[in-house]
Parts: sequence; C-alpha cells; structure tokens
Amino acid sequence: MELGSIDDGERWIGAVIDGAMPLHKTFRDVEFADCEFHLTSSDLPWSPVECVFDRCRFVGTDLSLSKWTDCTIRDTTFEDCRLTGADFSVASWSAYSATSPNTFDRCDLSYANFARSRLGAIRVSECRALEAEFLEADLTGAVFHETDLARAGFAGANLTDSDFRTAFGFLINPLTAKLRGAHFSSSSLVGLVIGFGVEID
Repeated sequence: MELGSIDDGERWIGAVIDGAMPLHKTFRDVEFADCEFHLTSSDLPWSPVECVFDRCRFVGTDLSLSKWTDCTIRDTTFEDCRLTGADFSVASWSAYSATSPNTFDRCDLSYANFARSRLGAIRVSECRALEAEFLEADLTGAVFHETDLARAGFAGANLTDSDFRTAFGFLINPLTAKLRGAHFSSSSLVGLVIGFGVEID
C-alpha cells in the first residue's frame, strides 16, 4: 500500500508500505505493528509524530534527517537504510532487553543523534556510524558488531555489559562513561586509552 494513503490516528497490522513521503504531510498518532516499509526518496525527511512502530522492518530506505518526535520504537529492524543525521533522541525506545532488541543492520548512521536515549540492548551490525551522538545514552547490553564508530560521542553513556569486541574507530573515555562488564578485544583497547597519552606498540 502507498504511504500517502495512511491517515492520522489509524492502526495498521502486517502491511507492506511503500511510496515516497507525501509533500506537506506529517504522520501523527499512527500505530504500525508487524509492518514492513520500502520507502523511496523524497524531498522531505520522514518525520512521524507520536507514532508507534512495533516489530516493524525498514528495508533499503533513505531516512536521512528523519525526526521521530515522541514515537515509540519497539523490536524494530532497520536494514540497509540510510539514516544520516536522523534524530532518534526524541523517540522512546521501549524494547529494553536482549530478547527483543531494536536492530540496525548495514545502515549508515553517520551523524545520527541518540543522545540521552534509553537504547538498552540495541544491536548495531556492520554499520557506519561516523560522529553518531550517544551522549548520556543508556546502552546497557548493547552490541556494536563490525561497526565503524569513528568520532562517535559516548560521553556520559552507560555502556554496562555492552559489546565492542568487533567494533572499530571508537574513542571512549573511561572517566566519563560507565563500562562495568563491557567487552572489548585486545586490539580495540586503544580506543579506551588513547585519550590518556598512552602509546601502544
């Protein structure tokens, strides 16, 4: 079905949704459950308001500069999506366990904003997340697999029980982030100590 045919306040279950973001239209108070999105490029960024995305999939979609104001994102997967500059800091990430994580696979998350978000056991796999912002975010149990985190910000973040063993490019200051139980490989430890002037041969 076409994205443009959806009206505010509706509830959609199990729908496959495609088409471009209609001009001058903001989706408000729409609930999507078990839906799959295949959206095409649009002149306007995706900017849903107070919507619910429950067990949804976004596939091959350009969501650059999208803003998810007061949206609930639960057990939802983004696959092969472009999410550069997306503002997720204004969303509610309600899946807070490893049994139903929100997932990003092979996405471009560069410059995306997750500041102060309760992301929990999110899964980020084979993504590009240059300068993504995780300021004071709760990433308890999060997994960053084969993901480029160059210049990503983790100041004040809770990284308890998180997994960075195959991530690369990151710089995390142990004095400003909570790292209890976090997992790192021996090769990635440079990302924890380089800010202290330590040289590793």
